Amino acid sequence: MTDFDALDALLASVQPEAALPPAGERRVLREGLGLSQAQIAQALGVGPSTVRGWESGREPAGEIRTKYAYLLDGLRAKLHPQKDEPADDSAGGSDSAGGSDSA
Repeated sequence: MTDFDALDALLASVQPEAALPPAGERRVLREGLGLSQAQIAQALGVGPSTVRGWESGREPAGEIRTKYAYLLDGLRAKLHPQKDEPADDSAGGSDSAGGSDSA
């Protein structure tokens, strides 16, 4: 059993890579909020040429990838704040109200 415990511990320590949008979308997200590559680079602790590379198709790895994915998710949320909310509210409200009135 100790062999399997060690394997389980190893498996538990491995995290999947954070998902990133396609390179072109990364640039669109940044530009959509008027941010420069230098601003993104400074926030992440890398050089502007690194951000330029990511927006051209290079893939970050490790902890910096996780941070970059987090930033991009935040940029997407700022650019599209109402994308998810109205669909949930109007769909839920219409079904509930329509079902109650009909019954």
